[in-house]
Amino acid sequence: MTKPSRTGRRFTAQRKAEAVELYQQEVLVCTAVAQRRGLPSCSLTRWMQQARPIKAP
Repeated sequence: MTKPSRTGRRFTAQRKAEAVELYQQEVLVCTAVAQRRGLPSCSLTRWMQQARPIKAP
């Protein structure tokens, strides 16, 4: 049996950046921003983590 392929939506880098920027500018929780943009909140959370600069030790 083959494993079913994952059929998730793809978002452009621009759409991701806009969602992250909205989250940073607004005083809203991640789920509210995701809902406004029609995005899964788990995706926005991941994008926020990826957008954070890496701290040097």
